[in-house]
Amino acid sequence: MIHSYRKFVRVDHKDNCDDKEFKEDFKTFATIGQLRYLPSDLFWHLLRASSVFPKSLPETAGKLEAFEMWPSWDSKDTSNSKRVEPDVFIRFTHFDLIIEVKIKDSKGQTSDQWKKEITAYHNTYGTDTHRDFFLLALGGNSNLDRDMEHEYVHRATWTNLLHAVHDCRKQRSYLCCKAESTEQEIRILEAVEEAFAQYNEYVVDLLETLPKYDMNIETPLNINKIWKEM
Repeated sequence: MIHSYRKFVRVDHKDNCDDKEFKEDFKTFATIGQLRYLPSDLFWHLLRASSVFPKSLPETAGKLEAFEMWPSWDSKDTSNSKRVEPDVFIRFTHFDLIIEVKIKDSKGQTSDQWKKEITAYHNTYGTDTHRDFFLLALGGNSNLDRDMEHEYVHRATWTNLLHAVHDCRKQRSYLCCKAESTEQEIRILEAVEEAFAQYNEYVVDLLETLPKYDMNIETPLNINKIWKEM
């Protein structure tokens, strides 16, 4: 599916408005949409790690109770005429999470859009639920200084998310004995890294960080296996 997307829509050609929106939605689906199939604690670990200041977010989230992409929320008391549509809404046991996505890390997020989504969240779920909620502004943040923090809003970067996914995948790949559940996690993490690659976003490991192997005793078959593990 990802390769079919790459075939018909190249991410490096000149943008038009509709194509840019499509690419942003596909990136959201191919990354966050796939990460939701991981165990809840690992899913939240990766989302939290994408934050510029992860320690300002809870360490645990509880179980994943609901996941919705591009929900349509009541636009009352906002400047939108019909609806407000955040990119992702997630309900964990301990809190709710809104994710607003921009395709690149450089620019695009606005405080006006955050306010609309927070207002629409209260319109839809009420203001008296006594649930904690956060808005994760993923990508599009031109300023990452701590003094630019907004109430409820936590800025995050695609770069942080990609590195967190990459590190988790490597940690699991290096295990000598892997449970079937671990193998499944690795496949999901690999798929997400592949999705990032369609946007020319990679993690390049420095040579000194790679594991050492005695190449004198390795057969070509084993060398191929080592290459895949990297």
